[in-house]
Amino acid sequence: MRSERPYDGRSVDPFYKTAYHAGLIVYLILTTLSVIFYRERCILLDSAYDIFHFLRGTILLMNITRSRIMSLVPKAVAIVLARSKAPANSVMVAYSLGFAFFHFICFVITGSVLKKYSYATAILLFNLIALSETFYFIPNELPLGMSFFTMIVASIADKKFNPGSLSQWLFLSVAGIITAFFHPLMIFVLAYTLLFFTYNRGILNDLKLLFVIGAAFLLTMIFKSTFLMAHYDMQSMSGLQNIITFFPHYFGLYSEQWLLTKCITGFFWLTLFFLAVLIFLYQKGDIRQLSGFVAIVLGYVMLICISYPDAATPTFYREDLYLPLSVFIVLPIVFLVIPEIKSGWFRNGILLLVMATACIRILLAHQQFTDRLAFENSIIRQYTGKKVVLGAKAVHSDPIQMLWGTPYETLLLSISEGLPPASIVIDDDPDWRPWVETLNKSLIVNWNVYSYTELPRNYFPFNDTTSRYCIIK
Repeated sequence: MRSERPYDGRSVDPFYKTAYHAGLIVYLILTTLSVIFYRERCILLDSAYDIFHFLRGTILLMNITRSRIMSLVPKAVAIVLARSKAPANSVMVAYSLGFAFFHFICFVITGSVLKKYSYATAILLFNLIALSETFYFIPNELPLGMSFFTMIVASIADKKFNPGSLSQWLFLSVAGIITAFFHPLMIFVLAYTLLFFTYNRGILNDLKLLFVIGAAFLLTMIFKSTFLMAHYDMQSMSGLQNIITFFPHYFGLYSEQWLLTKCITGFFWLTLFFLAVLIFLYQKGDIRQLSGFVAIVLGYVMLICISYPDAATPTFYREDLYLPLSVFIVLPIVFLVIPEIKSGWFRNGILLLVMATACIRILLAHQQFTDRLAFENSIIRQYTGKKVVLGAKAVHSDPIQMLWGTPYETLLLSISEGLPPASIVIDDDPDWRPWVETLNKSLIVNWNVYSYTELPRNYFPFNDTTSRYCIIK
């Protein structure tokens, strides 16, 4: 049987208002940490790639070619500052802050404007319960989409569907289209949300509104997959073939061992909340929802484990893939479990622990990213004034994890430190670039060669036009 009386999300439970006000403090802390660790967040892979192109004066980046253009929204201020020739460090701070502000704005609109404190609490928990290394890997459209979509659901919670209202059709369609331009994995978030609110009737006033959004989202995804499918997304989805490759040997993978360890460390709130939902549904006798919940969570877990089975996937990227679990678990926690807990001190205590431990995990995770910067800084100072392609083994590049971003990272770090702009590439196989030894007026990056004339001198003052790149194995 279904839950007898699911919380409708419209009445004002004092706990949700308390959680909202506490969340304002948490977002202030996250914003502060975004400034403190702005270089750890910005001089990292996709972030460094983005900022390099902003400083170069272009914004036609991987965001657009991957058809995830909504990630340009939190980057807007950084783009404007770069166009205004603001200092590079200011551009990086704005880039780091933009992502924190995006979540904060969705949170504030949901709580202060829409007065939907339960949905604001859901946004807060989405952003916190699995947060650690993903705090530093910021050009990530999935959590942005989760916050945005929850805000949209909150905005229609009390509404009735009016087939004759053009403005309502327009709003719902645009909301679905925008949601589709965040991240491909949003399809799991939206599908689960539809299932959850359909089964637990009474939370939303009119489910037809959500289904219109879902239809617009699905049509947009079909359009994207037909006309805008990017190589990056195709490459990311290639792991699905492992479902056939590994059949029937799906167990004993590195990814499963990693996840089991993570479930008692960085993901321990996901684990505890998962168990809480299981106990709640079992006690309510809602075996149908219990079975569906377990099947969805475990099915998604196995999908990710099989698609990314080995240690080649960095932890911060692997964490990102599991973020939809936050939605799967938090929705029943917020709308089913919490209203049944009568003890105010217990609910407030759990909330306080979730917030405190999220901040602690961020602080504990920073060291590896700070170590990356220290390692790259040492390389920059060792090769100041030189143009080099370095063999990964020659420089013991283990702290970096993924090498493709090193030209962008070392360049940004050098100008951030007030040093001459670095011309450094670290590569597993430097021998495939013998042609670089003929170049003396260009910057070499992994996938391109930029003439110095293409790079604005206020950011990239390359003065050495006589020396050539050398390969060091």
